[in-house]
Amino acid sequence: PNAGYGLVIANVPGLIYPQEYAGDATINSGYMTMADLPGLIPTNLIPSVIARNIQPLAKRPVTATSSAITVYDPNIQNPYIQSLTLSLTRNIGASVTADVRYIGTLSRKLIGTVNLNSVNFMSNGLKDAFNLARAGLESPLLNQLILPGTLTSTAGATGAAQLRSSFLTNTNLSRGNYALLASTLANTNGVLPYSSTSRGYVLRQSGTPENFILTNPQYSAANWISNLDHSNYHSLQAQVTLRPMRGLNFQATYTWSKNLGYDGSGTEPNRRDLDYGILASNRPHNFSTYGTYTLPFGSNGFLFRNSSGFVKKAVEGWQLSWVSYMYSGLPMSVTTLNSLWGGSQPDLVRPDLFNPANGHVVWLEGARRGNYYANWDGSA
Repeated sequence: PNAGYGLVIANVPGLIYPQEYAGDATINSGYMTMADLPGLIPTNLIPSVIARNIQPLAKRPVTATSSAITVYDPNIQNPYIQSLTLSLTRNIGASVTADVRYIGTLSRKLIGTVNLNSVNFMSNGLKDAFNLARAGLESPLLNQLILPGTLTSTAGATGAAQLRSSFLTNTNLSRGNYALLASTLANTNGVLPYSSTSRGYVLRQSGTPENFILTNPQYSAANWISNLDHSNYHSLQAQVTLRPMRGLNFQATYTWSKNLGYDGSGTEPNRRDLDYGILASNRPHNFSTYGTYTLPFGSNGFLFRNSSGFVKKAVEGWQLSWVSYMYSGLPMSVTTLNSLWGGSQPDLVRPDLFNPANGHVVWLEGARRGNYYANWDGSA
């Protein structure tokens, strides 16, 4: 297993040979021990015997879609981490030490997964065809894919017109969710516009290749696992330490950091760089401090200096201590409607209106709710 990235490789052929022992009434041993295993379960099989039980990957018909397949890059490598440290320490007087450090952690060749069955509409002409249909125009490609006049309710309708009228496609067309729109054409079993129980019937009847939209349509998903990702952590750390002086000692540490990596939203399968950015675990500012102060009571203090006996023992040695920890909040989450690809990223086009540094809560008197990014008059 690879922490943070799920189970990478499991049940590797040749490493696991499952066997079961359900019990034997003829054996009256009272209870089983590990010493009984060799006589009950074939635990000493030679590799050639195990290998005969391994079946090669079988061919599947293009209409079979009930299961997914996962394959591994034959050149996959172990992930590794590079740690970078640069520090400067300075003594200030006899009791104060100041440290300034840069600490970086660079994770390389991290394990990532890409679904090869992500719908294709960018390189096969569907994107331009969907744009035409969305603008109320016609597309020869959609006419080829969706034969006009095959449904009574849409007799004579063009392919683009059927996209605009069908309840399976009109919402995604209007929103620009081309990924789900193309998936509908690849997976529909007859509503648009044919009558069949076979997945992919639309493509098949139009003479389009089976892999026109999905690379491996016989699988529900075709996952490729390889060294696809990396992450970078950079931090500037400052620390001040006061060694015991006049009853006081403390340490204060401040860290400014940025944690960058892939969030896994899958904005575009062929452009993983679009998903590289600040991770949800990022906390830019972190400040902590702790220390103790010995109260000035007793012979070495300002109060009760001349005390003795029971009073001296009762007032001496009292300390105050503290621990504080402050850090910035988690990154803001912005939700967007699905668009071209299912995992779209928001695009900030008006930073003057949507600036976290200028945001504030507006909650008018008597209102049932407030707004963080609202107009100055309180309207949303």
